[in-house]
Amino acid sequence: MSSDSHFGGDESLKDCTTSSSYANSKLQDTMLSKAFARRWTDVQSVSMHPGWLKTKMGGSSAPGTTDKSSKVLAEWSAGEGFAAKLDSGAFFTTGGEQSPHGGADNVKKQEELMKICRDIANVTVPGEE
Repeated sequence: MSSDSHFGGDESLKDCTTSSSYANSKLQDTMLSKAFARRWTDVQSVSMHPGWLKTKMGGSSAPGTTDKSSKVLAEWSAGEGFAAKLDSGAFFTTGGEQSPHGGADNVKKQEELMKICRDIANVTVPGEE
């Protein structure tokens, strides 16, 4: 799950293990989705901005409810709706596909992020050498 906040993220990955901002973490979610899409071409890997929603995290002043994003996610999980037809690696909102932050497509940074994750978790992703 990403967010449109990812547009404010910094793909440099500087200090990503110590002081990652929300925007940076959401950009990293989008980067990981794209890295997984390159590795597993038979699996759809996408990232989504569900909207600013009235939740404990979103707060009571958020304009949206979970109704629309829940419907899109339910359709997607059933293999239906527009999200199920998106190319792997896509970033989308409840209204459709959008172009992500330009840094999300930086394959070198995607690989650097994958290495950071691997080093922290001590787990390799299937398909990695």
